[in-house]
Amino acid sequence: MAKEKIDYCRLAPTWLYKGAETKLFSTQEQVDAAWDDGWHGPEKEADMPTEDLISGREFEKKADILEAVEKDSRYVGLELTMLMTLKDIAKALLDFEEENKL
Repeated sequence: MAKEKIDYCRLAPTWLYKGAETKLFSTQEQVDAAWDDGWHGPEKEADMPTEDLISGREFEKKADILEAVEKDSRYVGLELTMLMTLKDIAKALLDFEEENKL
């Protein structure tokens, strides 16, 4: 059975585009309304993350996790710090992914 492709541009939080303007929509209501108002996802599919969720990947260092979160647009709004334990980071990732239906 083929895995259904998730359209992350339609899930909050996400960055959407309208002409040259770019804006972060934080709630699902805002995202749905933005799409109805002519906002859209990136022009190039290459701009969308294709990697597994961060909670499902392995990293050697905390800094690698924080860097991955910073680079992945699906995690906009998630704040992690080096002062957090690995256990706390893992919980924060899982909670964020669940809350944002990633």
